[in-house]
Parts: sequence; structure tokens; C-alpha cells
Amino acid sequence: MAGLVAVVAPAGLGVRESVFILMLQGTLGAPGAAALAIASRVMLTVTEVGAAVPFLLTSREHARAAP
Repeated sequence: MAGLVAVVAPAGLGVRESVFILMLQGTLGAPGAAALAIASRVMLTVTEVGAAVPFLLTSREHARAAP
């Protein structure tokens, strides 16, 4: 939620990870929490890009077929 509320950070970059680390460092320790926060951001980015790729490919193929 903090990433959505922080309108100055694009996609909550930094804010989301900071809250993630603060909440998990008691359980996992700071290095483990940081690793999990980074892995979470990478997976979120991969998921968003993966969802966009079919639409990007379709629009390019459709544009080539137009007269």
C-alpha cells in the first residue's frame, strides 16, 4: 500500500522495498529481508513486462499488415 500512496516514486520504487525490509527484518534479518525485497521487485517487473509483450507483438504485426 505504501508504494501506491507514494506518488513521487514511480511504481513505488524504493518505498515498497523499504517497507518490505522493515516488516521482515525481525523475522529474516536485514540481509534476508533485503534479498526478498529485491527478488519481489524483480519478479513484479518480469510479470508486468511479460504481460505487455503479447500486446506489443500483436500491434506490430497488425501495423505491418495494414495497407
